[in-house]
Amino acid sequence: MKLQTKIWAVTGAIMAVTLATHLTINYRDYEEFVQSEVLQDARNLRAVLMATRRVYHKQFLDSGLPVTDSTVGFLPAHSLSRISRDFPNWSKSGYLFNNVSDRPRNPANLADANELDAMAWFRLNPKAEERLAQITDSRGKPYFHFTAPIWIEPYCLGCHGDPKDAPSSIQANYKDSYGYELGQLRGVMSIKIPLEEVRKRTFGLWQQSLGQIVAGYGVLFLVLAMLLSRLIVRRIARLERAADKIAQGDYSARAAMRSNDELAQLGHSLDHMAEAIQTRDRTLQESEARFRIMAEQSSDWVWLIDAQGRHTYSNGKILHCLGLEPQDLFDIDPASLIHPDDRGLFRATFEKALAEQTGWHNVVLRWRHRDGSYRHLESSSTAVFDESGEFQGFQGADWDITERKEAEDQIVQLAFYDALTGLPNRRLLLDRLNQALVVGSRSQLYGAILFIDLDDFKTLNDSLGHDTGDLLLVDVARRLIACVREDDTVARLGGDEFIVLLEGISTEEEEAAARAEMVGDKILSRLNQPYHLHNRDWRSTPVSASPCSMAGTSPSRTCSNAPTWRCTRPRKPAATRCVSSTRSCKPG
Repeated sequence: MKLQTKIWAVTGAIMAVTLATHLTINYRDYEEFVQSEVLQDARNLRAVLMATRRVYHKQFLDSGLPVTDSTVGFLPAHSLSRISRDFPNWSKSGYLFNNVSDRPRNPANLADANELDAMAWFRLNPKAEERLAQITDSRGKPYFHFTAPIWIEPYCLGCHGDPKDAPSSIQANYKDSYGYELGQLRGVMSIKIPLEEVRKRTFGLWQQSLGQIVAGYGVLFLVLAMLLSRLIVRRIARLERAADKIAQGDYSARAAMRSNDELAQLGHSLDHMAEAIQTRDRTLQESEARFRIMAEQSSDWVWLIDAQGRHTYSNGKILHCLGLEPQDLFDIDPASLIHPDDRGLFRATFEKALAEQTGWHNVVLRWRHRDGSYRHLESSSTAVFDESGEFQGFQGADWDITERKEAEDQIVQLAFYDALTGLPNRRLLLDRLNQALVVGSRSQLYGAILFIDLDDFKTLNDSLGHDTGDLLLVDVARRLIACVREDDTVARLGGDEFIVLLEGISTEEEEAAARAEMVGDKILSRLNQPYHLHNRDWRSTPVSASPCSMAGTSPSRTCSNAPTWRCTRPRKPAATRCVSSTRSCKPG
């Protein structure tokens, strides 16, 4: 619900409650007014009746008329009851009146229960001049009951005092209602006013004023609603428009409130906030522009990622590193570009940095280039936080170190591998032999070393050239590798000398020797097969071997103590195999 609608609704509700309260109070005022008029009417009627009663009574006594059946009707007690019965023929007010007593001489003047209650009340309150109460008659009809006391006055004693003092006609016709004293309650003047008539008069008066009151409140409601709309709603709408523009990025928007009330103060605060944001945004844009210029001119791949690991910014260096445009990177899961073997490191690095909200340093990963190749990138980053200290992601840079890694791999290759055959050289062999001795000592496993030296190799070099000799060495290396397990080592010591290191053969020395002999037989069989060198077949002589011991104190001594195998040309191929336990050998 909009504010204007709320203001109209609240104003209308307040006006409705006020109107209802006003109408209720107004009705009660009219009710009191009508009741006061009714009370005054009753007083006036009582005055007329009492005056009539006194005059009639005195006149009757002064006339000297005897009390007979034909003259008794002139007495007030009789005449007022007859007047009361005839009154409805002249008035539609519904008023009932009579002078009643608890000891009347005229049965028509006998007080009913409500009138007897009134007489009892006056006896308890002798100074009271009147009483007004709500009653219900025997038929259930409600009335306002007005009563006034009739006290014994001196002239009353002539008929109601001592019977001896009463006129002879009174004495002759009435036997009771004597013995009253001066000031004693004789009866009451009873006037009954229908309550329904009072209500009709009240409602009629209230209804006459209802239209004017409702119309007045309607006009007041419209005036108040329009005034509130102008003073509050329009100004709030102005604030809302300014706030919406600011929220949409238009920091030049201003509320421009001119007064000094609370809404104007709010508008001034909004304007100051917009100005501060505009200044900060301008500074931020300038800073971001400088950052982008530096990032775009950088020789490194500069990037930003969010807390989910998605790239939100990348400079153009990504094209050189991975062959991708920056916008292509935003829709790609970075993990999909990482080499499968490096994805574990990638996720572990990111999750640790995310948990600690810190960056990482010098992490090398292989990224897939658009052409399908992989590039080695070294990455470093720092965490990014907003002004409120909320973590946003990471910013960092990657360096393409593919050429450096290739150079390092080449250096490693040259340092530990034979350049011609690609087999481990003497240095790597000694390192692996050292590991084999340690592992064998712990695991109680035997190993073996086979030394191989080709015969007539010098003759081949001299007759066919060194290129042909190199081809022979490469083929020999390939055949040796095919004869052993993947965990075993085939090394070239130099020239035509080769060593085969068999690890973890068996826990039994004899079984280890037997298995080593099987490998030796396999090697002899493969090496005795012809070699195709420059369209010529060459057959090497069988390989012969002599026993050796691996019980040296160090890998180098173990190798130096072992005899060298030489390829000879015996008429019957023969070979001895060197098998030694690594269980008791400890590297020096």
